[in-house]
Amino acid sequence: MSTFKYETFEEAVHIAKTNLLYEGAGHSAALHSNNEENIAYAGKMLPVSRLVLNQPSSTGAGGSFFNGFAPTTTLGCGSWGNNSISENFDYHHLINISRIGRYNKDAKSSYSRRNLGINRTLMIFQRGYESPSEVVNLALQVTP
Repeated sequence: MSTFKYETFEEAVHIAKTNLLYEGAGHSAALHSNNEENIAYAGKMLPVSRLVLNQPSSTGAGGSFFNGFAPTTTLGCGSWGNNSISENFDYHHLINISRIGRYNKDAKSSYSRRNLGINRTLMIFQRGYESPSEVVNLALQVTP
């Protein structure tokens, strides 16, 4: 384990980000703080899928009933780490879902800027199967 000296919290985050970008982007980081501004800053600046707050990272990143991360031993690192998921791998990643999409001329677009604000994220995944016509579109909308 290495330790680094820093003068400001921003410098500490810069050191952590530099280390993550060298080896480990997308995985996890831990922060022990009660300063909401520092927590938000680290969450925005660090290229990680999990920011473990005020917990041991070695066990907290793997999920628990108390932190909202799915319990697992397989941690996805997202596109930062060349993975297909950026969350803790669990049973719902193993379920095949087929959907039927009918054309609806009265449907409203879910791609408007209003729907893709800071508090909402729309992620679309396409997974191909035996032929190009067998594609499943999975959409997950996270709202506050």
